[in-house]
Amino acid sequence: MYCHDLRASNGGTTYTIPCEDSPVSEGLVAIWPYELEMAASTYANLIQALHDWAANEGLFYRIYVTPNHFEPEEPIINNQAE
Repeated sequence: MYCHDLRASNGGTTYTIPCEDSPVSEGLVAIWPYELEMAASTYANLIQALHDWAANEGLFYRIYVTPNHFEPEEPIINNQAE
């Protein structure tokens, strides 16, 4: 399992987001931003930015938006050739 140094910036503030390769499924990147302290609107923007970033990178990922809820429900690789 590998931990990653994932960071996001907004309005001059940089956030370090817990993120690692998950043992749940090979190649799955788990991201846990729910413990970050920020305004709800900033958090919503961060979640969307994480989805966009993961999709652009073609990652197999899960974002834990709360301790017991993650998105997407079923992780997918977003940049598969059609």
